[in-house]
Amino acid sequence: MSSIAHLQALREAALAQAQEHELLADQSPDNVFYRLTYRQAKERSDNLTAEIIELQRQREKEIVEVRLVGKTASRGTLPLDALAVIASSFSDTVQRISRYSVAGTRQSKMLEADVRRRLDLRLASVAPGSTRLFISGQTSPDLFGYSLLTQTLDHTFDLLAAEAPVAVLDQVSAVGHHSVVALQRYLRGLHNFGLEAEMSWDTPAHSYRTWYGDKSRLVSLSSMLGRLTQEAPVTFSFTGIVISLSLKGVVEIEENRQGRIVARYFDVLLPSIQRLHVGQECSGTMVKQTVVHTTTGLRKSSFVLGNIVPREENQYTVLI
Repeated sequence: MSSIAHLQALREAALAQAQEHELLADQSPDNVFYRLTYRQAKERSDNLTAEIIELQRQREKEIVEVRLVGKTASRGTLPLDALAVIASSFSDTVQRISRYSVAGTRQSKMLEADVRRRLDLRLASVAPGSTRLFISGQTSPDLFGYSLLTQTLDHTFDLLAAEAPVAVLDQVSAVGHHSVVALQRYLRGLHNFGLEAEMSWDTPAHSYRTWYGDKSRLVSLSSMLGRLTQEAPVTFSFTGIVISLSLKGVVEIEENRQGRIVARYFDVLLPSIQRLHVGQECSGTMVKQTVVHTTTGLRKSSFVLGNIVPREENQYTVLI
């Protein structure tokens, strides 16, 4: 059986081919070959999407194991207040990353409730005679076969694996600054209770992601996260040409003044993205976000799409 990640890669390739031949067909309306190959690539993409959704539904749940080590966790027991702090800070981290993936900085009580329902995080089990916690959540694929929880756990393990300030900065644009603060609380909670943690997750890509947070790692990573500050975001209007589109939340635009820009977009913009094709003129707004590591002075800027429409449409709604 093909892995979900493999099928997603095949779909991205089919989408890229469909976008390329759609542009060629628009440039050469009488060319039957381009229109045929566009339809074939689009059909292959749709079929792969259906297969991905079915595999995600069969998977049903994601399970993360957290093994706690330390005097506080001796003899397979754990103080209730320690469990409460660790469980709530981990849950908060996952939910904040998920909410940022869906809507960026546009947060609301309705969104919070919807994400909580979609993830359905639970303490599924505690292994007998040990301090191994099993945390479960719903895979819940969307219309394109992407799982919000799977994406969030990937971001979480990527951030935990960061070894240097530059690596941490690279992850902030994907998770948002508030998610970084939540993760820091999780790390501090472990450290304050004298615990170390080994986390593991068997991913849909048939890979096994692990992270071990010993005392020194908890302190160093928490310190790195605590030295991040975010500058005031800068919103600007743009006009340009679509260079590439991806269902993974990334769009590339050749902007008339600034040149080529790679921007992240959130789930709420998917309907707008679906109206575009490669080579099309477009306009909208973007937000430039800059994060600074105060100790090293390192800076990382990233772009987030606020809204986007084909140039022939003269009105749009601001989403960020």
